[in-house]
Amino acid sequence: MEKAKEAIELIGKGLVFLVGVCYIVGLVIVNLHLNKYGFYSFSLLQINYILAGIWALVPVVAALLIGSAVFDKIAETSESTKQLPKKYRILNWLLLVLSPLYMLIGTIPLYLGGGQFEWAWIYVPTLGGLITFYLVAKIYSMVIVRRYDKELGTRRSNRYTFGEVRTIFITLIFFIAYMFVFARTLYREIPSSLGGGRPNLIQVTVKPEDKAYIESIGVGFSDIPYKTNPIELLLSTDRDYILLPDPKGNAVSVPHDLIKSVIYIRR
Repeated sequence: MEKAKEAIELIGKGLVFLVGVCYIVGLVIVNLHLNKYGFYSFSLLQINYILAGIWALVPVVAALLIGSAVFDKIAETSESTKQLPKKYRILNWLLLVLSPLYMLIGTIPLYLGGGQFEWAWIYVPTLGGLITFYLVAKIYSMVIVRRYDKELGTRRSNRYTFGEVRTIFITLIFFIAYMFVFARTLYREIPSSLGGGRPNLIQVTVKPEDKAYIESIGVGFSDIPYKTNPIELLLSTDRDYILLPDPKGNAVSVPHDLIKSVIYIRR
């Protein structure tokens, strides 16, 4: 019974940790996405953050599991020599070179295309996986070296302290860049109903006395009185609708009080 309680407590703490990581990653991604339209959202109770974090971390976790299995096999082959195989060291350097190169190859068309990215569904998960493979490879190499040094009674691993700090720094830079690319490409292609950043297409009706104000912020109206033209809804908060009068312009915030009804248009 005591073991069952400990297991439940451990699982609970693990879930809380995962949700916390997803929340923090999602908070960064959502605001990188909104920043494109001149808007930020730091509301504490946004499920969007957790869902965005899950979407971003799925390829990372998948690569972590695959990489752990692959490098675990490689580690077994080094048991006899008590040192890292040459192929393993070469792989480390290849991943270090390929990660930023692959990132650069993807970001160039991103900027040249004005933010449009045709193959984001392939590129972004692959980028996340490549960065994770680099991290897993470096972690395994450090753990293996330190374990063998301990077994052999050598002090070779002392020089790896700087390498560990460097790995953490490089991985952090890579992951920040990955979150930026994810927020500006793949996240905006995921439907909002699934926790993504693709805007909804809506029409709203307003009170007669509020029509002039709504028109002043760039929202046009249809032939039906007090009903707007189709407009993109970027985000809905507790107090405001964040609208995009111009998909290439800045977002505008409209309080809920000014909107009588919202009609969601199927895309």
